Amino acid sequence: MPRCVMLEKGITYRPGGKLYPCCLWKWQDHQEDQTDYKEFLKLRKQKAKQMSSSDAWIPECTQCEEDTKFKGESFRDHANKTVKGGFWEMNFNNTCNFICRMCNGTLSSTWLSTIKKEPNHDWHSDYVDIGYEDHLKFDKLEFYDELPNVRHIKLLGGEPFLMKEVYRMLNHVMETKHSEHIVLEVTTNLSQPFNDYWLKVVDNFQHVNVTGSVDGLRDRYEYIRPGGVWNEIDGRAKYILDLSGKKQNLTMRISACGMTLTALQHNEMREYWKNEVGIVHFDIEQVYEPTFMSYRSLHPTLLERHKINAGLEYDPKEWDMLVKQMAIQDKIHGTDFKTACPELFDVL
Repeated sequence: MPRCVMLEKGITYRPGGKLYPCCLWKWQDHQEDQTDYKEFLKLRKQKAKQMSSSDAWIPECTQCEEDTKFKGESFRDHANKTVKGGFWEMNFNNTCNFICRMCNGTLSSTWLSTIKKEPNHDWHSDYVDIGYEDHLKFDKLEFYDELPNVRHIKLLGGEPFLMKEVYRMLNHVMETKHSEHIVLEVTTNLSQPFNDYWLKVVDNFQHVNVTGSVDGLRDRYEYIRPGGVWNEIDGRAKYILDLSGKKQNLTMRISACGMTLTALQHNEMREYWKNEVGIVHFDIEQVYEPTFMSYRSLHPTLLERHKINAGLEYDPKEWDMLVKQMAIQDKIHGTDFKTACPELFDVL
């Protein structure tokens, strides 16, 4: 099996101090929820050796195996081409001001508080089986010593712009001047201003990629991401794009979730962001969980009509679950699934 650079250089840090070689990694059995840094490094090295000495995929890499089978390429292929040094993906806690319909309490504090306030609803387990509540008491990462070798830091959420831990880490990286050889990538819901602090970050890092998570356009966006206001996030994306024209080390990107709720707007989203706004870096990241949000709930007639290569088999039970879970959320938000996404009901 070809090598994976993430088993040599990757660290993904998640709420509760959990460590993984990459964002798609799935620890097996007793290795689950690995939090000890030294033990993590030992296991990562063992897995790299196991992968290189076998013709078969190792069980922790099932997602890349499936993507290779159905799409011809995977995150491993992308990483092997692009990762040149230490790669950190940091997700410190679940602080977030949105309650996006495909998210959960692990990644959104607003989701968590909503579930606690509405315990009697028949929530799907992907929403409530969070296994994590308290914010990490973060002061100093024990792998800061690796900073001289780090070339890429990716910040995820929650919402990174709202996390104190993010600012502590960025301040340390800038103060030690390691920012000069690091590309910083931050994924944000664009709800917060790109203020003077972030301009300082741009001035100190080798390059800064700002990726706005934006699912759908206008009313569809506000349906999928309760808490978001379309005109505000649209304006911030355009502001950062304009700023990137003046600062050569700043890039503005847009990323949308590839799922049933956005599937039939893919072309419209691409046309808007790339051609109307001018953000050439637009991509769609396919959602696999919750499964009822994935293309498993999208009728095959619609998949074929809109030329969507899902690589997933339609399951009518997933559609039924999607309708059920949207009804619960609609009751909370005062919205209506069929009114918001009428085209999904056309073939029923």
